Amino acid sequence: MSDLNYPWITYEKRLKRVTDHIHGHLDDELDLERLAEIACMSAYHWHRIYRAVLGETPAMTVKRLRLHRA
Repeated sequence: MSDLNYPWITYEKRLKRVTDHIHGHLDDELDLERLAEIACMSAYHWHRIYRAVLGETPAMTVKRLRLHRA
């Protein structure tokens, strides 16, 4: 494994934990600070990484998933 890929693998694992949490708690209030805590990152850094990797903000993800479920 290249050292250059290591941060992205770590981010991928952290984002997976957060997306799993979002899917499991769609009926709850999903606060940015709590999601960042699950990812073990600052809210600012986590939000930037989330959007860069997934192409949408956490709020957009929650809205999309809730609409899809409805």
